[in-house]
Amino acid sequence: MGKLIGDEAMFVCPSAQEAASAAVEVIGKCEGRQLPPSRGGLALGPILARGGDYFGPAVNLASRLVDRADSGTVVVDRALRDELHATGDFGLRELGPLRLKGIGEVAAWKLEGASG
Repeated sequence: MGKLIGDEAMFVCPSAQEAASAAVEVIGKCEGRQLPPSRGGLALGPILARGGDYFGPAVNLASRLVDRADSGTVVVDRALRDELHATGDFGLRELGPLRLKGIGEVAAWKLEGASG
């Protein structure tokens, strides 16, 4: 599931692995083309789907994390990191706590990409 918001896209995926893979794929396809630099923010948690839109703390957190991501990178929250860490499919580099507008201090990790 997904939604376009101006020049941004929001994806809702059934698993952390699918969300990370989608983010890596979208950013990879944008590189080297005449598109603005892309970046991502991922958070894991319950959401409410209503009228083609998505609501909830995870949506807000992902939006704030993308604001802190550098071009070509994906920043993830602790819950998503824990899910990815369990599989070992992605490298993760700790960024430390980030102060996010309207949320406060949040532990964050940079997604390093697929391991194989």
